[in-house]
Amino acid sequence: MTEQTAEKNTGEMSGKISGKNDGPENTPLSQRLTRREKTAILFAVSVATFIVPFASSMTNLSLPMIGEEFGVSTESLGWVSTAYLFMTSTTLMPLSRFSDIAGRKKIFLAGSLIMLLSLILCFLAPSYHVFIAARMASGIGAAAMMCTSVSIITGIFESFERGSALGTNTAFMYAGLSLGPVLGGLFTGYLGWRSLFLFLIIFLLIGTAFFMKFMKYEIITGKGRSMDRKGTILYILFVPLFLYGLTMMPEIEGIALLLIALIPLAVFIYLERRTSFPLMEVDLFLKNKVFACSNFATVFNYGATYAISFFLSLYLQSIGLLSAQKAGLLLLIQPLFQTLLSSYAGKRSSGKYGRYMPAAGMIIIAAGLLGLTTLDENVSYLNIIFLAAFIGTGYSFFAAPNTNIIMSSVRPEEQGEASGILASMRQFGMVFSMAIAMSCITWYVGNTSLVGPDMAAEFLSAMRAAFIICAVLCLIGAGLSLTGTKKKNA
Repeated sequence: MTEQTAEKNTGEMSGKISGKNDGPENTPLSQRLTRREKTAILFAVSVATFIVPFASSMTNLSLPMIGEEFGVSTESLGWVSTAYLFMTSTTLMPLSRFSDIAGRKKIFLAGSLIMLLSLILCFLAPSYHVFIAARMASGIGAAAMMCTSVSIITGIFESFERGSALGTNTAFMYAGLSLGPVLGGLFTGYLGWRSLFLFLIIFLLIGTAFFMKFMKYEIITGKGRSMDRKGTILYILFVPLFLYGLTMMPEIEGIALLLIALIPLAVFIYLERRTSFPLMEVDLFLKNKVFACSNFATVFNYGATYAISFFLSLYLQSIGLLSAQKAGLLLLIQPLFQTLLSSYAGKRSSGKYGRYMPAAGMIIIAAGLLGLTTLDENVSYLNIIFLAAFIGTGYSFFAAPNTNIIMSSVRPEEQGEASGILASMRQFGMVFSMAIAMSCITWYVGNTSLVGPDMAAEFLSAMRAAFIICAVLCLIGAGLSLTGTKKKNA
């Protein structure tokens, strides 16, 4: 079939469709697809939305087994998650802008192919270095799918259908986040850690087949624009330097890399403000206080929360001596509460006191993190369940309301880019969180073998230090949330 194209030259997603026997030239794409086609595409895109967070969180409970098979240290195991997030963060914004020009369908399918090949390589990896390289490739594929999924849904559904469709897509995202630790533990316990990647390969093939069959049109929102090559090069220079510097903290090399990263960042900001079609609208940060503060609060939120499951998975298995299956069930509590309460929090965020909800959520998380510092060699499962539920509640109070504040602070034609920037901030926060975790482990545990009961004291010291740092980040994030919304809502 000849590929047909839906083009958008304004802030709306219902631009011109051209192609053989397509009918009226200006018919919106949302009216060209049948209900069956829309549902199938929504399912396909939501499968990708499920896979992206699942692929990140599923390995947390597999870390001891992966480390044992490849003979690597606890410090090195931090790269299993960090490598994936590292590449996602680096490529998300360039791929988002490139999809505007090349077409969202092409970029989504390219991401699916990259993800598929990298998952196969993870499944067959003969060594730890090959495995990490494959995880990095998975991060690129994840970025391509992530940056196009929401905009594809926005393009194929009319305004009165869009909320429900986006809600379904969000549910898949939380399902991926929630089921990652659980299925990760079950698959690892019964079939080995490699079976996780086989599961994702099959699931991704199903979703991609649906997408190729039912997505007949291309969506191009940046016709006539050119890729900001200078901005892209500077961005790709800055992000790896900055993120790798974070992972090496507090070593002198880490500090040096962070300082070096400021050079491409400064040039990037200077050029982006003077470019007709920039990679990123820097003025959104410089002139929109609400947007800037709420996005930085996102970095602190994810920086404070993402490493929780990393530490608890090692704590429950290495010190609590739980199986991967049982540890996975305990780690389900936090994302379960996030999923159950996010819809309620999102609705309440439009109310009179909605602007206070992100700050309140961060304060709740900070209290939960301080509670986690009381964990010791005598594992209390009830304590972990309560604190995980408490943190999950705080996260739900932050996430949806903060997103609502960010998206409401920009014009309709800026919402696509705002969504991409927000996704990048999440990724930065995740890498930041893993950098904190790896730094604390390096400082207290060192580059040693897998943590066991004989090293419980050192590991607990590292975990407590990380949770204290994360609690402080939450309080800073709460302050940013209040600062960013005060003027607007005064």
